Amino acid sequence: MVGLRRTVLLAPLLTLLLCLVLAPSALAGAQATKWIPAGGDTSLREGLLTSQWSSTPLRSGRYTSAGRSHRTLVRFPQAVVDDVRDKNVLSAGLWLYDTKSGACDRRVEARRLTQGFGSSTIWANQPSATPTVEGSTTKGAGAAGCDAAAWIRIPISKATIDGWADGVVANHGLQVRATNESDGLARRDYASLESSADPQLHITYNTPPQIPALRSPAAAASGDCDPTLSASFSDAEGGEGRLAFHVLDGAGNLVVGAWADSVNGEAKWQVPRNADGSCKLNPGQSYTWRAIAHDGRDYSPAWSELRGYSVPGAPATWRASHEVGDFSEWTWWGDGDPGYTGLAVVDPSNEGIPAFRGRAARFQLTADDIAAGRIHSKVYGDFHEGGGDRTNWSTSNVSGTYQASYYVPDNYSVTDDAGDNKWVNIFQFKDQYWETTPGGAETSDPTWWIELGRASDYGVSASRVDAPVAIVKHWQDWEMHPEKGYHPGTPVEVPRGRWFEIRAEVRQGDRIDFYVDGKLLNTGFASDYPVGNFHSGSFNWIFGVGHYSTNPGYLYSDESSYTRSP
Repeated sequence: MVGLRRTVLLAPLLTLLLCLVLAPSALAGAQATKWIPAGGDTSLREGLLTSQWSSTPLRSGRYTSAGRSHRTLVRFPQAVVDDVRDKNVLSAGLWLYDTKSGACDRRVEARRLTQGFGSSTIWANQPSATPTVEGSTTKGAGAAGCDAAAWIRIPISKATIDGWADGVVANHGLQVRATNESDGLARRDYASLESSADPQLHITYNTPPQIPALRSPAAAASGDCDPTLSASFSDAEGGEGRLAFHVLDGAGNLVVGAWADSVNGEAKWQVPRNADGSCKLNPGQSYTWRAIAHDGRDYSPAWSELRGYSVPGAPATWRASHEVGDFSEWTWWGDGDPGYTGLAVVDPSNEGIPAFRGRAARFQLTADDIAAGRIHSKVYGDFHEGGGDRTNWSTSNVSGTYQASYYVPDNYSVTDDAGDNKWVNIFQFKDQYWETTPGGAETSDPTWWIELGRASDYGVSASRVDAPVAIVKHWQDWEMHPEKGYHPGTPVEVPRGRWFEIRAEVRQGDRIDFYVDGKLLNTGFASDYPVGNFHSGSFNWIFGVGHYSTNPGYLYSDESSYTRSP
């Protein structure tokens, strides 16, 4: 039975229209449905030697227990099936208008044909079908207790529709048959192409969103370390979606990324700063960024183009991030020194703390460590000119920005042991020099540092009397006042339970500006104590972070860096 008439399935179409009307206009992943009328159908009857190609109705099942079985064959135009190529098929179904059934609940099924059929096809030469059932239904009509006539839907597998559309599986159509062909009540009559309710294939699918078009910043732009990135979202089924933005470093490694919802076809996302306010995108470095779209069901076929972006400024002269899994980015971490202990590179998720970038350094001292004289849980970095033997080293200018990020646990406290005030050196500069002649005895003395003290000892109104407060100190004042130390400026309570930054702006021979959590803590002037190397035999400038202390406890540090000033 052939025909070119394209009729509309009113009941299924009405359901689809209601779904689309009631769905929010901004619903991501809005689906579409294609209705494909049959391009050919026929009915086969067991033992019948003449073709039923031009007859109606279509039939399946046995009309009496002693009667002959019937099967229906139906196919759909390949050119129309091709329309769902490169689509994500969500569901598919064969719709038949059932006008007569032997009972309301007998199962009918569909199988995929593996051979073609035509006007000369009869039961005896019928095409083969797969043993796998595509789908089935028990809904019937035209029998006592059920509707006089009704549309029934037999599910068709996604694999079959994808195979037909991609040309991997030959599209010969479908076979419809009673699941139990010996059951005399499993018979059915269906409307054919010659009727006003011809068989239809219903395919619901989603079209992946288009590859995003990057909008801003422009290609090769240069600007702040927290730019706002934007790109377009476009989906064939309409509605909004989401875009994932990635920022990559020069080696193609992901630096930061996040999802952003689209509004009016555009998604925007501002590159965040670190928890302590410092930049994730480093000055003096170049990056690339890209985007990929998702409509709630599917991704766009590929990422967008890569677009360059750079942050102006001087690049860091040195950086330690601990991502290598050890302290090898530093010069010295006490390897083999019995006074050093409690150093580890850890995964923040295993410590129950948020990550700053990735891995972090943990510096920890116990009461037993301190009692045994193990008070060094710290790392150092050397800065000098010259290489090879240290007699070739020199320091002419140590000016620049030194920074480190810290996480102090919320329960961290500075103890007061019978009036013996504890100290915790966490951020330090040292001057290393030859005592007499190069190659002879050498010494490294602290110069300026930040330590944590007990809030009540320094008269600071804090969240707890034992809360840690930051104090700026220098070596001469420690030597002169070992009981309490010298603490110019006003000590401030340090953040706990989150990451923050300590930064020092060193201007050799002039001053050091110390910042905690983005705010100026204090300025140390060369008139109080030298800033930079000052001994006649100075050959190395040392920067250290950690938990060098007589106070039990632990804290974390992540990225540290030094950026040399011109």
